[in-house]
Amino acid sequence: MAETLCFRNDDLQSTNVLRMLGDSLYNDLFPDYPPGQTPVIPADTPWPFTPVTPHQTAPAPPPYGDLIRFALPNPPPFIGSNNWAVAGKKTTTGHPILCNDPHLGLSLPSIWYEIHMNTSECNVYGVSFPGTPGILIGFNDYIAWGETNVSHDVLDWYTLTWVDEAKTEYLLDGKPRKVEYRIEEIKVKGRQAPLLDTIKFTAWGPVVYPDPASPYHDMAMHWLSVDMPENQDFHEVGVFHRLMCGHNYEDYYQALSGLSAPAQNFVFASSQGDIAMTVNGKFLLKPISRGVFFSKATNRPTAGRVLFLTRKYRA
Repeated sequence: MAETLCFRNDDLQSTNVLRMLGDSLYNDLFPDYPPGQTPVIPADTPWPFTPVTPHQTAPAPPPYGDLIRFALPNPPPFIGSNNWAVAGKKTTTGHPILCNDPHLGLSLPSIWYEIHMNTSECNVYGVSFPGTPGILIGFNDYIAWGETNVSHDVLDWYTLTWVDEAKTEYLLDGKPRKVEYRIEEIKVKGRQAPLLDTIKFTAWGPVVYPDPASPYHDMAMHWLSVDMPENQDFHEVGVFHRLMCGHNYEDYYQALSGLSAPAQNFVFASSQGDIAMTVNGKFLLKPISRGVFFSKATNRPTAGRVLFLTRKYRA
């Protein structure tokens, strides 16, 4: 599911378009912050934190030249969803209304299954994925919640600076770092001995394409979804278990702290009359244009949690 929701990356396509159009036209057609956007959170909202800026500089645009012709598999282009919550003062009943409409591809078996769970801890109804221990979108006697996809780019490709031709060491923060090797065992039906595949790992992630014919040759892929969770005891499964047993906005807000990826737009409503929307997940901290094009790897990537992008309306 993470691959479907946040594996998309347009580094190669963006590099090609920049080479075709040049800086001025590219920046006009693809601004970092579209001027006509209407964010859910108003610009004058007071924030109880100080923004953190990573100590990196944006890379220079790639030189113009021949287009790179190589297609990476990407999720379907129109994956998206809708959700909203209406405060009770705008409804005929005086109670909030929550709606969540996830747009995911049709499949057999089906992605979604209805579940009603009644335990000593909670009485909750909603939908879940096969094999997932809990309800992902639903409601209990006190709160309702749902989520849609943030679709933020959390996958980047880095050109490594190798120490020598053997490519067993690369530079990290100006110092040599040895490549780590992982042997993957692949069992094949009808084959007695498993296939063994050796993968190079760097601080940014695996070296995916050893083929010199690939434009991603010897580049490292950093995908935030496969990073080790910050909290080993509380991660994605725990998020939804806490939501299932939640009683109020505070329970909802605390539950979201365990979600890293894929980042989601959570919508919330409670029997107390509160509604909220939270952009929640873990994102890479990087300057403008970093990760938009192919870039040279020099520093370890850093990431930060965006749990505080919440808009809440009190009853």
